[in-house]
Amino acid sequence: MHLPQRKLLRLTEYDYSQNGCYFITICTHKKNQIFGKVIDGKVMLSTAGQIARDELVNVPSHYSMVTIDQFVVMPNHVHILLTIDHETEHANHIETERASPFPTVSTIIGMDGAAPIGSRDSERVSPFPTVSTIIGSYKSGVTNKIHQVRPGLSVWQKSFYDHIIREETDYLTVCEYIEDNPFKWELDPLF
Repeated sequence: MHLPQRKLLRLTEYDYSQNGCYFITICTHKKNQIFGKVIDGKVMLSTAGQIARDELVNVPSHYSMVTIDQFVVMPNHVHILLTIDHETEHANHIETERASPFPTVSTIIGMDGAAPIGSRDSERVSPFPTVSTIIGSYKSGVTNKIHQVRPGLSVWQKSFYDHIIREETDYLTVCEYIEDNPFKWELDPLF
């Protein structure tokens, strides 16, 4: 029996451990509303939702090059605006003095067709954690803590969605989207 090929969620030619801003969406298992509910545009977190929030706030203590610029824990998903910056640890937000976190075209597609460091085709592998490693650790930490309260609960959908932020206008649009997400909850087809 031939099964359909699963679509790759990550760019194969991109180094997800390099400096950059990433918009991440992680959904709960079967999009179950385990993290709380939205009332009048305000998210009321359940115990599981509080754990998801607290573990997210703690990510920079595990990865000094990571900041969580903005996030929202919704009933059945989490949106995160995450920045990796190896030069400046614990930068508070994008306006701080640092190299631009937005990738250049050459880092996305590879200079002269060469694979960026850390890509599958590269001979060298980056010593830094990738976005997948960071998100995997976060999901694992949340699951472990939730299982202390509700053993056996299926918490997460497999994998996550990412969008590489390429410029400041994109960054600001994502910030607004995250901020407005609770107010638009009733318009969400998964509500």
